[in-house]
Amino acid sequence: LSNKEQFQINYTLDPDMQTFVRDYFEMYEPDFGSLVLMNAETGEVLVNYSYQNPNVAPIEGVSNLALEPIVPAASIFKIVTAAASLDLGKISANSLLPINGSHHTLYKKNVFSNQVNRWTQFITLRQAFARSVNSAFAKIGLQTMKPENLQEYAAKFGFNRTIESDVEKLLSESTVNIALDDPWRLAAVSSGFDHDSRMSALHGALLASVAVNNGLLLKPRFIHSVTNAEG
Repeated sequence: LSNKEQFQINYTLDPDMQTFVRDYFEMYEPDFGSLVLMNAETGEVLVNYSYQNPNVAPIEGVSNLALEPIVPAASIFKIVTAAASLDLGKISANSLLPINGSHHTLYKKNVFSNQVNRWTQFITLRQAFARSVNSAFAKIGLQTMKPENLQEYAAKFGFNRTIESDVEKLLSESTVNIALDDPWRLAAVSSGFDHDSRMSALHGALLASVAVNNGLLLKPRFIHSVTNAEG
């Protein structure tokens, strides 16, 4: 662009929605929080909000919580596990899974054992996903794929690599560590029951958009247009 001419950058962010989210955070005053709202069909980011309570010590070195991979991926990683197993042809939406124990805990005795007793529940993958059942996804990881399979699909979904955007070097890498020789680690990561897998709020929005786009991982967009004096 010529440095003799002025240009106006028009961003994708919606000012009214951004203000609404800001007011919401300031009303409830959490210590920290972030929210990203994205057009799932275009990748246009409509809200990108980061909040740090002024009465709480800030997170050192972090300026935008929505863009930094500082929180656990947690159950959002179940999207990767489900997609990997489905794409490998190992499971279907209506496949039945035997489950023991609470839905939201993870114990080795309930993951490594296939024993069926009077407390065993049988639920489908569809139900396990809707209810975020940890032991179900731990078993899916252990019984339907190898660690390198999950590692490969994690990369396809944007982990351990740079996610490109229309703003250079915008996103830091989300990370996941899938040990190749530790079955329990595979189980924990598959279910999202670990603290080492890290992602940003924006990456979470991108993962959710994949289903809407028939498996395509979009590039997040912040710039709607660039115009000169003549429009």
